Amino acid sequence: MKMLHVYSFHTPSLDSDKKRLQVAAFTWKSQGWKECPIMDSELSRLFTEPPRKTLPFVRDVIDKGAEGLLYEDIIVFTNSDTAVSTDCAKKIKSRLKKVPALYCFRRDFDPFMEPIPDTEISKGSTLGGSDLYAFTVEWWKANRKKFPVMILAREGWKDILRVIIDESGQYPDTKLENVIYHAKHEAYWEKPEIRHSLAGNIFNYERALPFLAERKIDPKRFGFK
Repeated sequence: MKMLHVYSFHTPSLDSDKKRLQVAAFTWKSQGWKECPIMDSELSRLFTEPPRKTLPFVRDVIDKGAEGLLYEDIIVFTNSDTAVSTDCAKKIKSRLKKVPALYCFRRDFDPFMEPIPDTEISKGSTLGGSDLYAFTVEWWKANRKKFPVMILAREGWKDILRVIIDESGQYPDTKLENVIYHAKHEAYWEKPEIRHSLAGNIFNYERALPFLAERKIDPKRFGFK
């Protein structure tokens, strides 16, 4: 059984972003999983957000990472700046013996220059989003079409993926805690002046709302308008 760490690869321009990614990548080295960065150039399509921003689709990135894997293999999907505890992979493998898929909410900290000790991760802010998803290839192939075509790095897709994961497992076993963390920074899509007019956010809203309506889930639960 393989464990593959899949993430969308990009080269940041700001030094603060570079450092955040470097520290996160350092924490991955002890996990024993295989790194699988996915470049935009490897994908057959991208979303173009005016005027010239291109973004990958979540499903396409995971599909690319899953190529050539066996059903029992495990995909760990994170952001490129998601730091992990030293025992993250071990805890994922253990939990996936109970459920076929899981997610983790991150703990947020003020910018840091080196990894946070495992014993300190639980002390971070709980206001962050869910930045790690893990599942067997078998689960992904069985459930990928339930997941709408949504854009990475824009609002809403994480909420929808959590709903699908919770549908296939017994909550709270689908939720793994205190294994990922992150240095606080402002997300472009969250800026109040553009949040509800940004093309990528609108694209994701338009796919999230019918998904939630079909399941009789109030969009306000996830902050959708």
